[in-house]
Amino acid sequence: MGSGNPKSSVVSAAALLAAAAWSLPGCHRQLPEPSARVLRVVTWNIHGCLTGIDPIVDELRRLDADVICLQEAEADTTHTAGADQAASIARRLGMRHFSAGSALPAGGEQRMAILCKQMLRQPASLHGGTGRVYGVTAIIHWQERALRIVSVHFTSSYRPDPKHVLKTSRARSKEATDLAKRLQQWSGQCIVAGDFNSTPGMPVHDHIAKHLAGLPTPRPTYPSGNPVLAIDHVFCSKGLRVDRPSVGATQVSDHLAVLAKIRLLSEDSEP
Repeated sequence: MGSGNPKSSVVSAAALLAAAAWSLPGCHRQLPEPSARVLRVVTWNIHGCLTGIDPIVDELRRLDADVICLQEAEADTTHTAGADQAASIARRLGMRHFSAGSALPAGGEQRMAILCKQMLRQPASLHGGTGRVYGVTAIIHWQERALRIVSVHFTSSYRPDPKHVLKTSRARSKEATDLAKRLQQWSGQCIVAGDFNSTPGMPVHDHIAKHLAGLPTPRPTYPSGNPVLAIDHVFCSKGLRVDRPSVGATQVSDHLAVLAKIRLLSEDSEP
């Protein structure tokens, strides 16, 4: 979820303050062939792989995703002994990857990443004017069309301090506003997945839901030992459909992984 643990009570408080804070200004390996018209997408906040990379890789291999969106992958930290976790995971899964993030106070970076079984084109980091990178994006080729993938990690509220909660709620709102503007500017279809630090009904979640389709994550994803908050989500643009997402059970991170099956709707299909 972010730089503090646990944060359940703080996010609950954030839900109450967020409304007041909300202010809107206005791999060579190919994906499965189109017969099934299904793209398996996983989003997972891996919490710096505190239990080690092996169990993370084992769970991702079991989920067998075509696209993986990671949050809180560390690089060049003391904990990682200078390693790049996203690169290590991608290499072990035989996937391409792109990652970017922001500096941690103790050194190194905390990153978001996109992993895919095929080439990632036009990779870029997303900045919303909050002093941190809140997302990464890249384009893949699927079903004979370009498909944009976005992995996000919106600012978290991790201290039970009203000023902190208000400040971080405003930062989340600003990041969501920036993403909404980009969604209007980007051409083609898009999948956005990640740790939104927002549950359904909170302004940030609902604002993104106005621009993209998706089904609510069926059960809470945080904290993994006793989940009470559904803050990890998968959204997609018109012409795509998210089948009911499933939530993993492996507690090797403080978040549970979410798997969504994305289907391409035919021109005569109803969303």
